[in-house]
Amino acid sequence: NATAAARDASARPAPGSANSSLMLEFIAIDSFKKNLPAVGYWRIERAGSGIAAHTGAFRFNAHWRPKTITVEFESKDLTLENLRTEAWQLVVQDQWGYENRTIPLEC
Repeated sequence: NATAAARDASARPAPGSANSSLMLEFIAIDSFKKNLPAVGYWRIERAGSGIAAHTGAFRFNAHWRPKTITVEFESKDLTLENLRTEAWQLVVQDQWGYENRTIPLEC
């Protein structure tokens, strides 16, 4: 039973940026109903490798409310071309670091 849900993951060039800048956006919902926000973590990795190309943290909203996470980042290893031609995935974890959802990335 997973403790976090994530959906609608997408990556695209950041508006008005050079080719090396990407924007990641996804929606996350903490499966535990809590009165306060909780910490969550995400990472982008090549499918099947387990090696993170980029990582970050966010806060789940309280009371099972969806949280939209939007991140702009630059990476030499992860480009829009890589995302289009290779299998990449978004992994979302709860505050204890459990891998709760793995979602293929789409461009």
